[in-house]
Amino acid sequence: MEIGWPTNVRHVAHVTFDRFNGFLGLPVEFEPEVPRRPPSASTTVFGVSTESMQLSYDSRGNSVPTILLLMQKHLYALGGLQAEGVFRIAAENGQEEYVRDQLNTGVVPEGIDVHCLAGLIKVCCCYLIKAD
Repeated sequence: MEIGWPTNVRHVAHVTFDRFNGFLGLPVEFEPEVPRRPPSASTTVFGVSTESMQLSYDSRGNSVPTILLLMQKHLYALGGLQAEGVFRIAAENGQEEYVRDQLNTGVVPEGIDVHCLAGLIKVCCCYLIKAD
């Protein structure tokens, strides 16, 4: 590969990153250079070992389960930190099991109750602490 002038730039492809499938739209000549996700990384959240969970880096550079970062983002977006008793009040009956199933597929469902989301964050964190 030859390095040229900054004005001689050619757009080759638009690349996006999908947390389940890795880089999408990557030119073939760059594919071998991209590290692949370990085959043992599970998208399932609940009931799996911490070694098999898919991890990402938070804003401080800590390695954290990807689903926790996703749930945190949604909790903030829903105003969960301003909700009264957010980590104390239990979710509506039945909603937690549905949301848990959705989270196991990597999706945070729309219209989720902040108390349900906070409760599942607690469950996930407690599981991680017990596993270590």
